[in-house]
Amino acid sequence: MTATEPAENPARGQREPARRRSADTPVGAGARGGAGDHAPGAGQGGDTALTGPSPVREGARPSNRDGQSHGRERPHGTAAASGARPPGQFPGADLAERLRRGDGGVSLIPYLMAGHPGLAATRDIGRRLLHSGIAALELGLPHSDPLADGPVIQRAGQRALDAGTTTEGCLEVAADLAAERAAPIVLMTYVNPVLAYGVRRFVRDAAEAGVAAVIIPDLPLEEAAGVDGALAERGVASVRLAAPTSTDERIAAACAAATGFVYTVTVAGITGSRGDLPEGVEQTLARVRARTRLPVAAGFGISRPEHLRRLRGHADAAIVGSSLVAEIDAGRDPHPMVKELLSSCR
Repeated sequence: MTATEPAENPARGQREPARRRSADTPVGAGARGGAGDHAPGAGQGGDTALTGPSPVREGARPSNRDGQSHGRERPHGTAAASGARPPGQFPGADLAERLRRGDGGVSLIPYLMAGHPGLAATRDIGRRLLHSGIAALELGLPHSDPLADGPVIQRAGQRALDAGTTTEGCLEVAADLAAERAAPIVLMTYVNPVLAYGVRRFVRDAAEAGVAAVIIPDLPLEEAAGVDGALAERGVASVRLAAPTSTDERIAAACAAATGFVYTVTVAGITGSRGDLPEGVEQTLARVRARTRLPVAAGFGISRPEHLRRLRGHADAAIVGSSLVAEIDAGRDPHPMVKELLSSCR
């Protein structure tokens, strides 16, 4: 998938349907392809359908009616233990407040690929970044068909898969990082790993790990109500994407569905570091900001201090991924780069 229109026109009937996988199956294993490859509920073993109740909207307090009961039902050996929050605390409640600076600056959201080069390294690097002054940390789950990702993140994801990274392992790292209580954890994944794991099980484990929000870029808005509703019931926010080529109507729909922040793609393409941000990025951000009260985060192609300076006053937050992943891939500590980027956020 390119970012020309996130999750809007999934191909249908061209790839094998998603199948339920065991918990220790690598994240990227199983069905490949976009969200249109399955019938609602396929591959979930009766877990839940993708279509379903609408999510809690902005300003509404999500229900915790499920949160009281599942503390006894955590699957053995999953991530739920170390990062779990007590019932009644909503992991996504402070996300918007964290992203809004109030001084005209830009908040920074670094991206890490879970399991690259190993889960222990992800845990150690993530802990350092969480205490560096960032607003949130985006943690990617590796997948064999990462349609929105460029070559740097694709390569990192493949290394993670080759090392045996599983969904459970990623959620365990998310739980450990969330337990630091330093900044919210945002999970980025694709729809097929969620279906393979089981939608309600994935949402339950993510919530009990203390995850604040989930991004699923290839899940179409038309098929997202069930996932969004399950997330909302657990107090986990949904993040929606808008692209430069999105129509005003599509941007409005994405903004209406989002409950965490609106991820605004700055380029018509895939992730990856670029020399300059494209012309018109300010206009794209303005189109999104006019249609939501949620924070607006810019992503794709952002890698340099001058990019962050250009975004000040136009975006609430900036997501930096490929350049940091490249540092890790080269065996370097990404922390100095993050500190340099933070100095340009204000």
